[in-house]
Amino acid sequence: MKSNFSMIEEKERIPFAQGYSLTAKPNMPEWFLKFRRAGFETYLKEYGSIDSTVRNFISGGNFESIAVELCPSLDMLLKYKMLDIEAYTIVLLNGRYCPELSYEDDLPFSVFSDGLGLSLSDDENFLNGKLKCDNNPLVALNSAYLSNGVVIEVEDGTKLLKPIHVISIVCCDDEKLFLNPRVFVNVGADASVDIIESNLSFEEKYFENKVVQFSVGKNSVVNHYSYYNVSKDSLMTENDFFEFADYSVFNQISFVKNSGILNKVYDFSVNEGGKLNSSVSVDSSDKNIVDVSAVIRHLKSQGESDVSLFAVAEDEADIRFKTSVECAKNIFDVNTNQISRILLNSVNARGRIKPLQNIASEKVKAYHGAVVSGVNPKDLFFLQSRGLDEKSAKTLVLKSCLANILQNIHNEKIYDAFYNLIWL
Repeated sequence: MKSNFSMIEEKERIPFAQGYSLTAKPNMPEWFLKFRRAGFETYLKEYGSIDSTVRNFISGGNFESIAVELCPSLDMLLKYKMLDIEAYTIVLLNGRYCPELSYEDDLPFSVFSDGLGLSLSDDENFLNGKLKCDNNPLVALNSAYLSNGVVIEVEDGTKLLKPIHVISIVCCDDEKLFLNPRVFVNVGADASVDIIESNLSFEEKYFENKVVQFSVGKNSVVNHYSYYNVSKDSLMTENDFFEFADYSVFNQISFVKNSGILNKVYDFSVNEGGKLNSSVSVDSSDKNIVDVSAVIRHLKSQGESDVSLFAVAEDEADIRFKTSVECAKNIFDVNTNQISRILLNSVNARGRIKPLQNIASEKVKAYHGAVVSGVNPKDLFFLQSRGLDEKSAKTLVLKSCLANILQNIHNEKIYDAFYNLIWL
């Protein structure tokens, strides 16, 4: 099937990303044409919403959008600190699907790759619908460079006994890579699925611009767990889009163990009777910057959403958390909660929380709570009175804050895997 995406080598089309650019076609969406005419840096200036930290990291960097032909051995992969759990494994290596390391035998679901299967076709609904990104330059950038990724299709009524584990690994030698992975997950109606995402790298300097899209069918239950243990010299931007059909349940858990600059945006759309529970735990040190934003849209009545952040900032780390809840007019029986807590374990660490609520209906219950503080001396005194020394007492308080996400993990094996990562 003919594709709309004609990739040609063109060295200086996008100033910071040498490698491949897009050949424009008459039926391309406007944001494609803008890339073609101006290049990303010019296109970027039209938007004031993108974080200045991201802009500063990109500008002046000679990142290359290239396919690195590198397939590490299984022994090499053992040095990456990943979740120890039996699962159906899908591996992305430097932003591209790696069948050599993926589990492909007798899968109870479908996996497409190689240009995202049939998705990158002449389908106007796909280009102007799922890839529509007029208001988000980073998603537009990912779409313009989209040539490889993964589509996971789970059929109606599927009950997976094991989780699907998508492992994204960045592994390179002295290359300043520019990566644009995209993951689509389509879950049918009346299904039950656990999906894990692990993002791993060591000391590489790279810019990873990731997009994840979930579509969850009616009456389905999906548990989504993500884990980040990446290079301190990296910039990782990630835009996640979640669409839930009526009466679906979605539990989302994220744990950030190590990062450089992480800029992550969640976009949740909840329909009638839908239930969303999203928890983020961040263990940040050095000069890490972790910027998390969550937008929750209640489109119909009888929905629930619970969004929380538990974070520890040490050294010169900077943690920012923004939540925005939107409820449409004439909806009722909606409950929404926003809870955030950041513990600062250094005089130079920073934490900022910004909860927003845009409620257009009077029949909505909305709550929020936010705390940024140091470790409570009373907590340390209590633990020391029970025989712990000061260092052990402080470690216990900090780890206990991070471990709050465990209460939302219902799978025993996944619970144990995240527990071990937090308490290492």
